[in-house]
Amino acid sequence: QAIRKKMEELVPGLNLKDAVDLKQWYLDCYSGQMTDTSSLRACMNTNPGYRGLTHPCQDADGGKFMPDLKYRYLSEDVPTGMCFNKGLGELLGVPMPMTDKVLAWAQDCIGMKILVDGKMNGPDVAKTRAPQATGISTFEQFLVAAKIDKAALAKEKATPAPSLPPPAE
Repeated sequence: QAIRKKMEELVPGLNLKDAVDLKQWYLDCYSGQMTDTSSLRACMNTNPGYRGLTHPCQDADGGKFMPDLKYRYLSEDVPTGMCFNKGLGELLGVPMPMTDKVLAWAQDCIGMKILVDGKMNGPDVAKTRAPQATGISTFEQFLVAAKIDKAALAKEKATPAPSLPPPAE
């Protein structure tokens, strides 16, 4: 949400109201289907769309099993969603300490080096969807690549909506 707020602050007229937190996304997409919506975890655990889904495991010593951390839940979601979010946050100067911790852990699990010294400049960043993967290093470059016309949005915001005539009696 900090990224959304920062973008709307830097680009007057930009409306990112649909960029909601994950719990709200579950509520919007699976309304009425979950039996417990008290937390994000509860939304995920009681979502019937996920019933029967399991996470692949690998044999560990002593007949125990460990989650396969190279499975797609990390190997796909980290380089796409998480890296885009972190990369945009970096361009905006938004601190993301929890994302940094999770990304530092996850990149080791999937055998990639993306985040180095808290920055999206590791040798594997090009394999992600972070803006930095395409050479974008400033917010202005991101706006151009995303085809966000700051001037046009500001003009739209400044132009009042046409007034409607009074209703006929």
